[in-house]
Amino acid sequence: MTTEACAALTRALDLLAQKAPHRVRDRVHYLVRMARCYLLQREVERACEVATESVALSEAIGSARVVERLGEFHVALDPFATSKSAQEFRELYVGVMAQRSSVN
Repeated sequence: MTTEACAALTRALDLLAQKAPHRVRDRVHYLVRMARCYLLQREVERACEVATESVALSEAIGSARVVERLGEFHVALDPFATSKSAQEFRELYVGVMAQRSSVN
């Protein structure tokens, strides 16, 4: 049901952008879920693009739950480790998480 999930998440993101653009944490959660849907559809490049957007937004909010969701996506990339998109996302993710650790 990944196609339906992506459609529902797209609607949710559109509604969020219109009605509550200040809810960045919700946006990041939806984006990570969408990235997972794309990954399940084996659309690795698109999944990593969406996940990269969520990493960029997550830097502004510092939510432990968001970090956990991003970590789950990072692990879900294991079967696609040779993909350039996956490698680029992982590099970004590790760098951002290392930076967060040094700040805390």
